[in-house]
Amino acid sequence: RWHKTFWNASTSDSDVGAPAPAPARAPVPGGLVGGTYGDGSQTRSFCYVDDLVEGIYRLHFSDETRPVNVGNPDEITIGEFAEEIIALTGTDQKVVYKPLPENDPKQRRPDITRAKEILGWAPAIERAEGLKRTYAYFQTLTPEELNKSEHKDFQVFKRSQAMEYHAHETAVIDHGASIGAGTKIWHFSHIMPNAVLGERCNIGQNVVVSPGVVLGANVKVQNNVSIYEGVTCDDDVFLGPSCVFTNVTNPRSAVSRRGKYARTRVGKGASIGANATIVCGHDIGAYAFIGAGAVVTKDIPAYALVVGNPARQLGWISAFGHRLEFDENGQGICAESGEEYSLIQDSAGNSAVVKQEENGNA
Repeated sequence: RWHKTFWNASTSDSDVGAPAPAPARAPVPGGLVGGTYGDGSQTRSFCYVDDLVEGIYRLHFSDETRPVNVGNPDEITIGEFAEEIIALTGTDQKVVYKPLPENDPKQRRPDITRAKEILGWAPAIERAEGLKRTYAYFQTLTPEELNKSEHKDFQVFKRSQAMEYHAHETAVIDHGASIGAGTKIWHFSHIMPNAVLGERCNIGQNVVVSPGVVLGANVKVQNNVSIYEGVTCDDDVFLGPSCVFTNVTNPRSAVSRRGKYARTRVGKGASIGANATIVCGHDIGAYAFIGAGAVVTKDIPAYALVVGNPARQLGWISAFGHRLEFDENGQGICAESGEEYSLIQDSAGNSAVVKQEENGNA
């Protein structure tokens, strides 16, 4: 039995009979908290959706055939719940009490003894933490998004969001992930909370995109790639099959490095070949080309072609992916596009390549 549940897009109580946390959705200084029925003394208990899904998942794979309560037994009055939300949002909203519906129960609290004994399950996310996550989600929405008519019906809202991108039925899209229109996510891939995918990305099979990862528009990720927290890819990046990103330089199982992840940035149009490894804390310049199996241990300049372990530079490559040959004046032309490039010295005295239009149309 599924008991009171709330989540990042909870705006209607039509499915589960739970009072929707209105001020968490759209806090307005001086506003009113609507939808609080009775005098607020009736009690309810609220389970965050991640815990609910875990309980249902365990029940699905168990042999149990009798009902099992899945919910959070932490009981609170509706009035206290409203005040918690007001405190969380930091507004001066007031609670408005409406007439109590007929036969509305005064107390609801699930007994989860059987869930503990049979499933080894109990909720892990406290109500305060769940409310923080819910509020954080709605803070990312614009006023226009908050007021969409679709938000009055979660199922309509969910379908409207899903229509903007394609995800295979085996893909897992966590709440809080942002996915751009036209993006495709294929078999057994996992997009985690707070990951950001731009428009028209293509995510292959068995890919993991971790929290905080940002992928620009038109990023192509081939099969079996794990993109860990700390990685940012600009527009038009190509990540080859089974390439590897790290985010800790000295990992130990017994030592937590959480929150200390090194950053890696992959510039616009760069390509990383199959089975290449990118050691964290280094930037890969725009349109750089990392050969298959290379191990990158330092920053890679724009348009550089690197191979080997450790990766070493063989030369320069155009935005269309062709080797560049430069004449005595440092000028080169892409064999496919005809675009012109210049070999120059940067401010540090290192060699660098720029397209003519990037070099002041020289």
